[in-house]
Amino acid sequence: MMLRQTAFAIGLGAVGMLTAPSAQACLWSFGTAGQPPGLALNAPFASGTVFAGQASPGTSCGSTLSLTTSDSGALPLFNKDLPSVGASDETGIGLVSDPTGQNEVTPGHSIQINISGVLNPTMGLSVNAQSVTSPDAWELLDPAGNVLASGTDQGVEHTFTTSATVLTFTATAGNVLLASFDSPEQSGGGVPEPASLALLGTALIGFGVMRRRRR
Repeated sequence: MMLRQTAFAIGLGAVGMLTAPSAQACLWSFGTAGQPPGLALNAPFASGTVFAGQASPGTSCGSTLSLTTSDSGALPLFNKDLPSVGASDETGIGLVSDPTGQNEVTPGHSIQINISGVLNPTMGLSVNAQSVTSPDAWELLDPAGNVLASGTDQGVEHTFTTSATVLTFTATAGNVLLASFDSPEQSGGGVPEPASLALLGTALIGFGVMRRRRR
């Protein structure tokens, strides 16, 4: 009786895992051409520009976000993509207002990330920065001024959760670039994972043992 109950429970769990939606990343890689289509490299662009998330190269994942700034000018944001400079990668979104002339984000200036178009905005979002060398530093804030992520590193994802729909990326020292942003997505169906198949196999073996015992 105990074996039957155990096998039945495992079978239900395995079926649930097989039919549950699978998660996939929705990624925004900034400082690249064609994101959105027609956005030029190493050139300014308009505040409010909408970016589609990518599930894989050339494949949309269904989410969008937009980038804005309070800086003045018709084209205040800057899409930067330059070869590595020393230990620093110069790829990401910056601002035309950078007083150093490098078109990056400096203290007192910021990029607002509107994630109201992201399908799962509270499930382990992550962000990373580029062009960060000592003493550069950056942080990501919610509308209440709470720090969601911060660092003095580059190319490292910092994960956080939030219920806010508008986030602020800024520098606290030096000048930095907004390099990428990502969110999990839900997609129906999906390929069964090995763990799910193993559970289902265990359940089937259990049912087979019970049939043999009955005989």
